[in-house]
Amino acid sequence: MDIRMGVVEHTLLQAKLKEKSNMTRDMHATNIPEAATGGY
Repeated sequence: MDIRMGVVEHTLLQAKLKEKSNMTRDMHATNIPEAATGGY
């Protein structure tokens, strides 16, 4: 039972980390074109 709980926690943690990295990537993706167009 403890092992299963560990797996669940690990899976949730991985999902949370993935979501966070996707969010920061999306943020950069939207910010880069603004910076490029704003520079000219």
